[in-house]
Amino acid sequence: MDKDRIAGSAKDVAGKVEGTVGDVTGNAQAQATGRAREAAGTVQNLYGQAKDAARDAGDAVAGYAADAYQNSGDTFRDGSQAVAKKVQDNPLGALLVAGGIGFAASANLNPARTGPSLFEPVHGAAHDIAGKGIANPLAAIHSAALMLEHLGENDAAARILKALGAQSDSMSTPSNATEALSTTAVGDAIAERL
Repeated sequence: MDKDRIAGSAKDVAGKVEGTVGDVTGNAQAQATGRAREAAGTVQNLYGQAKDAARDAGDAVAGYAADAYQNSGDTFRDGSQAVAKKVQDNPLGALLVAGGIGFAASANLNPARTGPSLFEPVHGAAHDIAGKGIANPLAAIHSAALMLEHLGENDAAARILKALGAQSDSMSTPSNATEALSTTAVGDAIAERL
């Protein structure tokens, strides 16, 4: 089990406890902080599930590929069924592994506004692919829209979200499904839609 699943579950439980304490005592700040911690824990747990699903599917594929190499062609069908079973067992994890994580924005809010709030993609900074032009910028741009909403700039946030939706839709059409766009190209396309 991935450590993010364990840490996420712990944050989720801690958030529920803190939120409940806030409910009982009538402390709105504790309620909000608890809910935010609970949500962060859930996201981290899902991320861990996705990593587990990818690891399990990779192990299954590697095992069946080795077996197929050594034995008959019937093993390919068995290997495909094993991978399909892994996806059936954890469809959400498989979805996240398939690239959904690049669309997930996050906001760690300070409800009292006594300090800064943090807005970033769920996947973090992705330092391993920085500067290569292959990062999906949609989650980072979505995080910026969340920040604008938090700051009361609802019209600007709505324009960004509308542009994100239109760009995401255009990237999923059959004619564009296999076309790889660079980070800059996606960012420029969204800027043009604003």
